[in-house]
Parts: sequence; structure tokens; C-alpha cells
Amino acid sequence: MKDEHKTKKQLIRELAGLRRRVSELEALTSEPGRGKEKAFQLEQKTRDLMDSLTIGIAISAPGPEGEVVEVNTALWKIFGYDSELEFLKIPASHHYHDPKERKRFSVLREQGPVKDYEARFKRKDGSLFWGSVSAIPITSEVGTVQFINTFKDITERKQTEETHRRRHAELESINRIIGKTLQEFDLEKRLHAILEEAMAFLGVELGGIHLVQQDQLALRAWKGLSPSFRAHLLSFSSADPPAWYKGSDLSQTEPGEESLLPDFARQEGIQMWASIPLTIPMAEREGKREWLGNIFVASRRYGALKGGDFEAFRKMTGQLALAIDHSRSYLEANRRLVRLDVLKEIDRAIIRRLELKEVLHAALDRVPKELGADAAAISLFKKETGRPKVFAMRLPNGILIDEEAFTIAESLLHWFLERREVVIIYDLTEDPRLQMHRQYINGNGLSCYLGVPLIARDNALGILHILSREPRIYADEDIEFFKIMAGQVAIAIDNALLFDTTRQRALELEEKVNELEQVSESLRESRDRLAEAHRIARMGNWDWDVLQNRSRLSEQTYEIFGVSPDQFAGTYEAFLNSVHPCDRDFVAKAVDGALYKGRDFDLEHRILLPDGSERIIRERAEVTFDKSGKPLRMLGTVQDVTREKELERVARIQEKMASLGHVAAGMAHEIRNPLSGINILLEAIKENLGDPETVEDLEGMIDEAKAAAGKIEAVVKRVMDFSRPSTLQMRLVDINGPIEEAIRLSSVTLQESGIELETDPASDLPRVYADDKLIEQVILNLIFNAQEAMEEISGTKKIFISSHEEGGWIVVRVCDSGPGIPPNVRDKIFEPFYTTKKSGTGIGLSICQRIISDHGGIMEVSASDLGGEDFTIRIPVEKRTMSR
Repeated sequence: MKDEHKTKKQLIRELAGLRRRVSELEALTSEPGRGKEKAFQLEQKTRDLMDSLTIGIAISAPGPEGEVVEVNTALWKIFGYDSELEFLKIPASHHYHDPKERKRFSVLREQGPVKDYEARFKRKDGSLFWGSVSAIPITSEVGTVQFINTFKDITERKQTEETHRRRHAELESINRIIGKTLQEFDLEKRLHAILEEAMAFLGVELGGIHLVQQDQLALRAWKGLSPSFRAHLLSFSSADPPAWYKGSDLSQTEPGEESLLPDFARQEGIQMWASIPLTIPMAEREGKREWLGNIFVASRRYGALKGGDFEAFRKMTGQLALAIDHSRSYLEANRRLVRLDVLKEIDRAIIRRLELKEVLHAALDRVPKELGADAAAISLFKKETGRPKVFAMRLPNGILIDEEAFTIAESLLHWFLERREVVIIYDLTEDPRLQMHRQYINGNGLSCYLGVPLIARDNALGILHILSREPRIYADEDIEFFKIMAGQVAIAIDNALLFDTTRQRALELEEKVNELEQVSESLRESRDRLAEAHRIARMGNWDWDVLQNRSRLSEQTYEIFGVSPDQFAGTYEAFLNSVHPCDRDFVAKAVDGALYKGRDFDLEHRILLPDGSERIIRERAEVTFDKSGKPLRMLGTVQDVTREKELERVARIQEKMASLGHVAAGMAHEIRNPLSGINILLEAIKENLGDPETVEDLEGMIDEAKAAAGKIEAVVKRVMDFSRPSTLQMRLVDINGPIEEAIRLSSVTLQESGIELETDPASDLPRVYADDKLIEQVILNLIFNAQEAMEEISGTKKIFISSHEEGGWIVVRVCDSGPGIPPNVRDKIFEPFYTTKKSGTGIGLSICQRIISDHGGIMEVSASDLGGEDFTIRIPVEKRTMSR
């Protein structure tokens, strides 16, 4: 192959020789004849030789501003001009992209020959290209100095060199990334290494990497981002990321130009932005690729991001994605092992613990910090209010506390109690739903929150709280781990609570036995009967498989029902057959309520023994359901309370006997005064019978005697009403019925007295077993008592009547704005013949209380918000009272 560089040197020598010959013949040009002709021929040969060359040739004068006096055709064509003359009209410095390069070249040329000086030049159309210039000074025989300059377009070579340089830099970056990734399996460190190398390769100062997690693009690594800028980039929806983020092209904005970037990016001064997807081939589908996330870079310097570098980097992203995927796979596998070990450790730590506090502390002690749990807490719901109370919390320093550290808003509580879903709060300072105590949350720099409901036997027991100091996007695997852990902890908590309940019941039974022993001690003379009562106070248990309709009974249960195991079929129907016919429907409804409506099963009813005798038993049970809410098993206890009910009946008789003493004393007091008056009147009538002038006086005395006898009769009637046993006409009723009837009967009287009546009856109340006429009598008595109490007061007179359900009771309230009852006598108003009125027998409230007691209910009195008294009546829901 021909050596082009060597040919150029030879041509320069030939041109120099020709120039010397031209100089030698300069003197001849002034002579006539052949001198000029030879000079012209030599000049033409020189010109032809220059034009035959493919490289550019220029002959220029010496000096920094040396004028170009002659160029060959190749040169002016390289620069895009139409002729030599057009090219020579332009100053030489104008052909350089940077005029300083022209001056620098001229200085070097004056110092000696210049070889391959490279610079950027401008064509006629303004386009830029790379050129290489060499210069050789030539001195003629007469001492004239000129420069022969050779010029070559080296743009293609420069582009090749740039491509090689970029590829070399790309390979170096890939080698560095691969080297670092092979040294480090940790995903976070690998992401930061990739990001640093990418930013160094592209020459930018801002960057980050988002990875797809669940349905979010989560920011996992970043560099150069301010906190406020980073907050806007923390996460996007992976299904619909912002338009300015989705594009994979290089975007740059000149100063003052309108940008597609959002305001928060422009406020950071961002002028160049690029976001490139990280994808890898999917083995299952040919031609398909799995999207791992995006890597983005940005700069505040316009033009900082070169298009060639960007395209080269784009080609690297496949290898970067593979490195990320490998690290992610390793991390997931390692996390699975860690999670399994943690779950086993937690299981071992809490499975055998029965004390609730020990279970909570053991669980919190083992929540892994590496999964973002800088702090952890467990709160359990209060049954009375449904509100959570924090029982235990592990602070970031490892200290365990047993006091409330934060409260949860109702809107957030709904997610745990009703929807039973996981809740994530990425910034606690911006979300008011978790109201924190500064010393525990803010003081420890906790900013991110994950809450998981604790579910056991389909009951929401409480919440497992996970708190971290750094902003965190929880992966699916992390959330699934905490859900499994919450399930384990919930089971342990449920076991501890059941143990505590069983222990409480055992204590209750022990107290009951102690009470029976005390009764036995006080009634020593009835030893045989007490021994029989003590034997009857046994308790048994039973287990009913609802699906198979089979029951298992303890030995004590068989004894209570008076049957042997071979006499009992073990089915639900066999059990119902042993229930007293009058209670059978009531018991069946209670069982259905526990199985299908989630009601408590705690009731008393009668059973028939094979010999025809009856017993009263108390049964309590709990139902176990499957995940769909279908009942599986019913576990319960049975206690023979026949003797206890008998003792209660005796106690009521004794109470009535004591009341009769009060009644007798009251009767003596109430009858003595009118009876004394009658005696006085009779004496006066006897003395005046013979005097005709006293006839009118005698008639008045007889009327007074009749009135006194009427008072005695009223007292006797009330005493008879009080002492006469009530015959209750019990049936299932809506309590609002007798209340409304009482209001209707008293409405006219209240209006005439100027009393405002306000009612608030609850709708859809459960029905109760009651005598509606007697309940109506009680409400009327309370209304008229309130009316009488407000007769002498001025100002607003008001009676308020309401009904509602509360904890298995129907509650009826009758409140007034009267003067009220002094607190020191409030406890006496239900005693017979005790009254605060100027007139009255003091038996009305005693009768009302007895009626409510006969319904198995409670009647209480307290101060009213209206200023007077608040009479509260409680009647059990669907629970009949039995008298034997």
C-alpha cells in the first residue's frame, strides 16, 4: 500500500525546488524575450503540480497575520468554496473555529517547521470539521521567505478516535461496575456503585435509581438530590408514571426556554434530564423483557450531557439491569432465610409463654431491624371502647416500655378494625392520622410507619406497629413477612388472653365455692342439706362438633343431666330433648344467635331429668369459626344452679319479711294519725247527738271521719299492692311500645303543667321478655313523680325519656329538670314508706323497683344533666326470669 505521508513530503520538496527555480528566474522576468516565457512555464508547472494533489496546499507569507497568496483546488473545495479567488478573499483567521488557534499556529510556524497541527475549522456554510496542518518555510535565492502549508480533513479519523475513546470509557465503566458488583452482593451498595459509575461516565452531578415494587416505582438509590427534590421523586405509580419521567430520550432546556420538566425540577435549576428503563430478557417469553425500574440522570449545566456518551450509556443498561437482578435475587433468597429463622425464633420465644406481658416483650424483642423495624410496638383493642391501647413498645435503643406512645385517628383505625388491611405511612410528619408523643417518636427520629392488624380466630385483637427512621418503600416480601409474624403473635396473644379468662373463671368458681362454704358454716344445724347443696354445685363441660353434630360431655355433665353415656345420643337434638319444653324455643334461639349472629352464649334454663324432675342450669360457651365465618365447634361449661336459685328465692323471702317490718312500722305511723282523728270526731259526735243546733257541725265531722277512713283504706290498698306477689304476663315485646303508651296517657297532663317532653327512642331494638302493662305502670309513675317535683319551680320544666341497647341490656332513662333529691337521702327513696313529698305514702317507687326486679332487671337513680333526677331501668335482652 502506498505511503501517503511519504508522498506528501516528496511533493513539498518538489514544490520547494520549483520555487527556488522561480526565484532564480525572477531576474529574467524583467528582460524581454525568453525570460518571461520560461518563468511562465515554470509557474504553470508549479500550479499543475499543486492542483494534482488530493491534500490541500496553501502558500502564505511569514508573520502572525501572514497572507495566503496561493491555494490549490483541493484546499478551497475542502472548505466548501466555489473558487480559489472566493477562498482567498476570506481572512485566514476566519477559517478557524477558534481564532486563537490561528495565532497559536502562526507562532509555532515562525519557530520552525510545524507537523500535523490539529484544530477545528469552519466551512463556507458554517459547519465545523477537524483538520491537520503542516508548514515548511521556504527561502528563495534572493532571500524571500514563504511557507508551504499542507492541509488534510481528519474529521473521519477524529470520529473514529472519539468512538474508540467512548467505547474504551464504556468498557472501563462496565469493568469497574462488574468489579464492584462482584465484590458486593448487597443490593443497596450495588445500586449506589452503579449510580456513581454512571454519573462519572456521563459527567453529571444528579442521579437516582427507581425499582419496581408492588405497583410503585420506588427510589432506592440517589446522589446529589436535595431533601425537597428527593421527596418529589420518592415513588410513582408503575402503571402510570409522569410523562416527563417515562421518556428514555435525552432532554435539555436552554435558559429561558419553556420546559416539559415539573416545577420542582425547574426550581432545582435542572437543564438536562434523562430517564432510561432497566430491562432484562424474560426466559419464559421469547422477545419479552422484564422491567426492573429506571435509572435517571440530570444536570444543572446546559450541554453537560453529551449525546454520544448518552447513547453509549444506554447500551450499558442491559448489563446493569442483569447485575441489579442478580443482586435482587440473592437478596430475596437471603431475606427468605433470615425471615424463616426469625419466624422460628419468634415461635420458640412466645409459644410457651402464658403471661400477656411476656408474650408482647418476647415478640417485640425479635422483630428484625434489618427489615426496617428501628422501633416496634403492639397495641391491643379494648373490648369496651374498641380503641387501641399500646401495651408495649421497643424503642430504637432496645429499651422496652409499657405505656402509650402514640394514638391512632378514627379514620386510620377503620382500616385495622373493619377492613383489616395493612397501612403504610411514608412520612409521619405530614400525616396527622398517627398522633405521636414527641419523646418517643419525634425524639427518636422515626418517620416511616407500617401497621399490620393482629387477627386470631377471625377477631381483630390489636395492631403490630413497625417504625423506621429512614424513608422506606416496603417490598411485597417484607409486608408478607410481617403479616405472617403478626399471625403468630396474634395466636400467642389469644392464648394468653384465653388463659387469663380461664383463670378468672376459675377464681370466680373458687369464690362461689367459698361462698357456699360460708353458707354451710352459718347454717351448721342444716349439715345434711348443705352437703347436698355442695354436691349439686358441680360444674361440667362439653364440646359440640357443629359440622358432624356430635358432642362430647364430661363425667360431671352426665351427672348433672342425670344420664349415663350410653343413654345420651350425643346430638344437638338429644340435648334439646332434655331441655324443659317451656324453655326449648328460648334455648334454641340463643344457640342460633351464638352460631350465626355472633352473640354471647350465657344463659340459664331448666332441664328435665329422666325421672321427670327439673333442674336449673347455667351454660356458657364460645364458638369457633372458619375463615369464611362458618361455625365449626362450640365449647362450653354447664353448672347446676338449682340450689343457688333456691337460696336466692329464700333470700328474696327474707328481704320481703324485712320489708314487711318497715311496712308494719309505716302502716302504724300512717294509720295512727287518721285513726286518732276518727276517735276524736266520734266522741264529739256522741256529745252533740242530742243538740239540734249542732246538726250541721255533726255532718262536717262525719265527712272528716270518712276522709280519714279513706286515707286508711288507701294506705292499706298500697300495702296490699306492695306485698301481693305479682302475676307477670311475660312475652317478647318491643320496649318502646309501653313507653309510647305511657307518654300518650300523660301528654295532656304534662301540657297543662307547662312541661316540655323530649324523647329519643332507639329503633330496631332487640325484644325483651316483659309484662308490657307493668312496664307502662312504672314509666307512668316516674313521669307523674317528675311532674309533681316540678310543680313549684320556675323556669324551664323538662322531661327526657330515651331507650337504647347496651351490653346485652335494654336501657330506659327518665330524666327531669326538677329540684332533685339530696344526695344523702338518694339511697333511701326505694325503701317502703320513705318519701320526700309533703303528701304521699312512699310506696310507689318501691313497687316500681319490685316490678323491674321481677323482670330480672335493675332500677337505679342518679343526678340528671337537666338538674333533677335520672331514673335508669335495665332489662336483660331475650332472657326470661324463672320463678320456682
